[in-house]
Parts: sequence; structure tokens; C-alpha cells
Amino acid sequence: MEERSAALAAGDAPSSAFKQVTFASTSGCAEFVANPFKADKCRECQASLIAHHRCAVATEKEVLAAVEWLSKAPSVVLDAVAEDPARGPLLLGGFKAAMDGKLMQKQGVSHIVNAAAGLDRMWPQFAQAEQRNEQAGITILRMPWLDAEDQRVELGSLRDAARFIDRGLRGGGGVFVHCAQGRSRSTMAVLAYLCSRTDERPLSVDDALALVQERRIMAQPNASFMRQLKEFEALGQLSTLLSV
Repeated sequence: MEERSAALAAGDAPSSAFKQVTFASTSGCAEFVANPFKADKCRECQASLIAHHRCAVATEKEVLAAVEWLSKAPSVVLDAVAEDPARGPLLLGGFKAAMDGKLMQKQGVSHIVNAAAGLDRMWPQFAQAEQRNEQAGITILRMPWLDAEDQRVELGSLRDAARFIDRGLRGGGGVFVHCAQGRSRSTMAVLAYLCSRTDERPLSVDDALALVQERRIMAQPNASFMRQLKEFEALGQLSTLLSV
């Protein structure tokens, strides 16, 4: 709220992030409250788009999250050049990016983790895109997880995801991890990998999440997934995913 107040007092946008969105100011909503499933829409004024609001009623973080949601471009969690020139990048995003074969090729993606159940049933064209990716030589690991409080994720599944990601990166290709939005399920898989890296000091769950959120604002596993990750962490199991 302090950030909103500062923006209102200044009467202008607090940073260049606001230049990514054209604000029409057609909504009279006093405060933009982001829909957790569609970051560009407001829950307070009948799902009005963020662009319908005045820029001063949204925070910079909300604007960045909305831009991420609208864009199909994946976020770079680990940069190959910065981490290790011999490795490919670790990318996180939504399913729309996985459907763009040219984008996958441009990013050098050799491995994809699909962390969402049922995308092919909701969007039949997604199944066709996955088939094209496999025909192009991309290896796909499918983790049929639901973004739900009662979804229990087995340690073995996290081990499979972490090892798959590690194998892809060590092979020099880019690894793209996605769910529907690139928010909850896919972030959980990425956190499991970051907490288990054997060539670096394994990160805690909280530190790994902070790192990912620096690259992708909207990244946030649901409360149940976070509890499960913390439980595995407390038992010392996350740090051994790649070594056991």
C-alpha cells in the first residue's frame, strides 16, 4: 500500500515497468487486486484488465506480473553464460511458450518439464504442439500435477524432475519447465532442483524461491506445495535428490 500511496502522491508511475502497459484509466476501481490465476485482471471490478485502471492504483510488482502473464516468453532462472558456459539455460514459464516451436528452438531447448495435468484436454492444440516438439528432438518429462491443496507430490517425482533438469543442463541444452501459468507447479519443480544441486551449495527452499522470484515475479507454489517442500527439507531429503 505504501508503494501505491507514493505513486498516487507523485501522480505518475514509480518506474519504467509501467511503460510496458498502456493505462486507459477507464475503470473507477480505487485499488487493483490481481486475480491469482490471471495476473492481468482485477478481482475488485468484475475482472477488468489492469490496463483499464489508472497506473497509480497498481504496484510495480503487479504490473510486472501482468506483463509476464500476457507474454509467452519464458523467464531465465539460470543463465548458461553466468553459471557455466558449457550448460544451457534453465527457463520457467507458461504452456503458451511450449507451443511455440520457433521459440523453443531459439532458446536452445532440448528438454521440457510439463508439470501440469490435463493441458492437452483443455487445449487440444497443446497435444499437437508437444508432438511437434518431440519430433524436433526435444525430450519431455510429464508430471501430471494438479495445482490443488490436496495434490500430494511424492519425493520420487521431485527426484525425477530434478535429475531430468540436471541431465538436460549438463548436456548443454536449455531446459524449459512449465505448467499452465509458470507460477505454482513448475516453480515447485525448479525449487526442487535448486535445492539439490551438487555442484553448488544447495539452497534452502526460501532462498531458492527468492532467487526464482527475482527472475519471475509471479512464481509462487501454492501453500500445500510449499509445506511439502519444507517437510522434505526438514528431513534433509531435498538436498540429496541428485545424489541418492
